[in-house]
Amino acid sequence: MLEPIAQSFFGRADFDQERAALRDKYNKRAQELFGNLGRGRASAASRFRVPPTGQVIFIPLIDGKMPESPEALNKAMAAED
Repeated sequence: MLEPIAQSFFGRADFDQERAALRDKYNKRAQELFGNLGRGRASAASRFRVPPTGQVIFIPLIDGKMPESPEALNKAMAAED
């Protein structure tokens, strides 16, 4: 939506370069933040994974171990209730 407006102010090459620079800047910052998250976890009761989609997935631990399957997690959680 804003691209046509931006192109009217900048040439196409300028717009693409600025967009690429911003993307690189914020991708680098996101990687730094995820790295800090892994080093500074406040709880040993969970692990997390960051798949290629960029989402953060927190995985609760059962007796200090990752569950073998979603069913095992559901069973353990039901047993706690």
